[in-house]
Amino acid sequence: MSLANFFSASEARTDRWRQFERNRRAWEASIAQKQSGDKLHAEAVGIFAEIKPLEDYWATLVPA
Repeated sequence: MSLANFFSASEARTDRWRQFERNRRAWEASIAQKQSGDKLHAEAVGIFAEIKPLEDYWATLVPA
């Protein structure tokens, strides 16, 4: 893996977590307003699917 890939993965990880946080806030607001959160829930599941491989990668870098 090149250094460029390392930084790309790091940036992608940060971007996905920021995207998830925006989604979480919108989902929370929709529930507070008694609106359906189904679409936002589906988006959260999709974001987690993108985050999982990145988190698996980072977990291998941290010694137990």
